[in-house]
Amino acid sequence: MKNIVLTGFMGTGKSSVGKELSTIRNIPFIDTDEEITKKFGPISELFENHGEEYFRKCEREIILQVAKTSEVVIATGGGVVMDPENIKVLEASGEIICLTANPEEVVNRLTRAG
Repeated sequence: MKNIVLTGFMGTGKSSVGKELSTIRNIPFIDTDEEITKKFGPISELFENHGEEYFRKCEREIILQVAKTSEVVIATGGGVVMDPENIKVLEASGEIICLTANPEEVVNRLTRAG
């Protein structure tokens, strides 16, 4: 079985849906933002101290790493699809599902998340 890759704007529920899918399917869940944080530090600090270009480089490294796995649910960061190479790598590793939500719901979710 290939991976299930969840993409979408921040606040569309990628992590929540990913965790639920992994439970239902009884397969591991990987959140690329969590993997970036584990390896490189907090995302907010990466942006603040090194800029977006550096963050995207870190993100790409993690994408290449998780794409080598199989039979997992992968939740990606909201901007991962900005890099066409990320899309190619993720498409090769599994089925990409883009989650959506209306703007009001995204604002509500992000406000609740803090």
